[in-house]
Amino acid sequence: MFKDQVYADIIIGHADFHKELTNNPPDLSKGLGWEVKSNLSDRVKASKGKGELIKYAREYLSAIPPLTNVFYGCLTDGRLWQFVKIQLILNDINNLKVKFEESPTYEWTSGESQNNDETYMYRRNKSLFSPESLLASFIKEGIYIRLYSGNCIHVQITSHLGNGKKCIVFLVQVHDYEIRDAVLKIEVLKDSEISQIYREISALHALGDLSCVPTILFEGYTMGGTMALLTDFAGQPLESWISDNDNIDDYTIFQIILDLLSCLEKIHTRGYTHGDVAIRNVIQRNGHFYLIDFGLATLLQLLINPCQAIIRDYIYLCRIIGVIKFRKKMSLLELIDKLDGEFKSFVSIIENASRWKIINEEKWLERFGAEVKQFHERGHHLPRKALLDITEI
Repeated sequence: MFKDQVYADIIIGHADFHKELTNNPPDLSKGLGWEVKSNLSDRVKASKGKGELIKYAREYLSAIPPLTNVFYGCLTDGRLWQFVKIQLILNDINNLKVKFEESPTYEWTSGESQNNDETYMYRRNKSLFSPESLLASFIKEGIYIRLYSGNCIHVQITSHLGNGKKCIVFLVQVHDYEIRDAVLKIEVLKDSEISQIYREISALHALGDLSCVPTILFEGYTMGGTMALLTDFAGQPLESWISDNDNIDDYTIFQIILDLLSCLEKIHTRGYTHGDVAIRNVIQRNGHFYLIDFGLATLLQLLINPCQAIIRDYIYLCRIIGVIKFRKKMSLLELIDKLDGEFKSFVSIIENASRWKIINEEKWLERFGAEVKQFHERGHHLPRKALLDITEI
């Protein structure tokens, strides 16, 4: 971004709207084709930029058929950022009057240029406040999900939970079904034939009767044609739980690992690998800890080396110990050197197993399963503390 210029940096719309933009992409070096020689705190210059946004919004909103029902845009000078929403006033459509709403002004960090048109948005700067989070807080009317049955459900966004390379995740409510807390995952980037959400849906169906994995509530598509998945596993992310509980004792960490270990055992027994065991994919719910995000879960039969996939899940489980206890990522050998007691025993089991030669997969799995089961049973002989008080959301 050039210095002292205000541009509309984010444009969001439905599938046809997105197609129109990608077929005729705006020159992002000059916003949407105009330059404002000032900064966003200059009200006169910023108003001119908003006027340009309204001009473009009218073109998209009044197209036949309309390219989108709601036009979202953004003004930013690289430091300050403002999000706007523009809709036509239906009873005055001939004069193309619009309803214009704007967010508060937010401060941006300086970041490298980035532009990912597959996310249905154009943007250049990396913000302290993610566009998805601001979008969630600014959208009041919610969105509609078209189910495979052909019916639609209205989903009200409550907050933004996170986003990965291919998906955005929201906490939502589904008023039609009196669902107060659900997790909505929307795919925004697809770079392979099999989408990540499709893989997650397949895995969750196969693991559906396990209490330790999310239950599918609805699956379908947004009105823009992107895949959407709603599940019931709403809870507190482990990362924020750690921030809320500074002094986490070893016993509590051990119970966290036992919960996740139990879940992994069940998933592997059903013939799947999780594929993305990480602290960001763990939540606390009702005093227990669960794995979420099965977008990389894979049927073991489809893998060239299923034993390595299984051991990889456990290696990353061990690394969660390091993140909680020492606040940093550590290798297995570093953990063994720092830990003692049951922690050291568990990590040693995984480290040793990672070096076993795999001559016969069935025997390897049997041997490894016995080691893990023995540790798990030993852990459950320890009395479990009442975690509800310290894990309350």
